[in-house]
Amino acid sequence: MDLLQELRSRALGSEFNLEPRLDDAFLLRFLRVRKYNVDKAFESLKKYYARVYKHFDLMHVRPSDIRNAMYSRSFRVFKNRTKEGRRVIVAAISDWNPKEITFREVQGKGLFIVEHISHEVETQDNGVVVIVDCGGLCFNHVKNISPIELIEAIGMLQDGIPIIMSEIHLVNAGYLVWPLFQIAIKFLKEKIRRRVKIHSNVSGLREFISPAILPEALSGDLTESDAYDTEMEERILNEDLDYEGFWNPKRQSEGGQEGLLSSDSGLATVEALG
Repeated sequence: MDLLQELRSRALGSEFNLEPRLDDAFLLRFLRVRKYNVDKAFESLKKYYARVYKHFDLMHVRPSDIRNAMYSRSFRVFKNRTKEGRRVIVAAISDWNPKEITFREVQGKGLFIVEHISHEVETQDNGVVVIVDCGGLCFNHVKNISPIELIEAIGMLQDGIPIIMSEIHLVNAGYLVWPLFQIAIKFLKEKIRRRVKIHSNVSGLREFISPAILPEALSGDLTESDAYDTEMEERILNEDLDYEGFWNPKRQSEGGQEGLLSSDSGLATVEALG
């Protein structure tokens, strides 16, 4: 039995609160991220559906449902990859206006972007770099991020989608960053903690990422239009209907067996997929 069929058979033989997808492309994402270890891929699949079930409301909206957030610059992706072949995602706090867009909607945009790029084989193999630009963080941002929402966002990144978080950089990290970071660090797995780098300004990025792919605002050589994939949001919105039922939601009947992904199973705990 090949690895793909073995993973599919194990999924078919398990009880899920949601009907899992079993197509080759979907299952291969879990195998690639887990270096073709079927046991680890199956554990990741279970954690994935635990997260989908726990956050059913967020995981089953369509991009058009959060159009304002999709057109914001809160999350963007570089056109170019790092020399290791990694995608680079930038989350810019200064481009999030809590009066217009909720943290939940910002989280939704991030989810769609990560989901979109996680289909790329090169990204599955090499992972992603996340840059969080903390410049402009103010009390209005902090008061609109509850500790629970922050913990949920971490869980989504670590369990929500099969992808390797290779590096995480916090830049322009001022004093308001530390209370949030102290909460977040407790819920990061140790190996992910070791991948977090904190920079007081943007120049420190040049040590880790070539300035040839960085925008000028992040101490790089490129203009914004040359650095960022400005058409990604439009591509995701054009795939809007594809996201309807993307995770094949099918709740078990009430009173039935809860199976592997019940809320008491412990599978919704934070564990990195990389």
